[in-house]
Amino acid sequence: MMLLSIFLVASRAENLHARTIDILAGYSFGIFFLHGYFVAAMRILEERGLFSFAASGLNLILFTALVCLACIAVIQAVKRIFGRYSRYLVST
Repeated sequence: MMLLSIFLVASRAENLHARTIDILAGYSFGIFFLHGYFVAAMRILEERGLFSFAASGLNLILFTALVCLACIAVIQAVKRIFGRYSRYLVST
């Protein structure tokens, strides 16, 4: 099922501009390494009763978007602070 989903997305994304794909590809590596920290923090908050998460379709989409945006914000901050040396901390 996952392979079919990836195929459908890839076949429809064929018309996207190369710039959009380049931006997404640039952030994907950093998101891959950073997302675990944000998910762990939200799990800790949920265990302490400070955050509640119901796994419905809309919540999963919103949660994924929130984590991705938080990762992108950290990546951008690291890039601005460390400049060309940012690749040593967050590879993008």
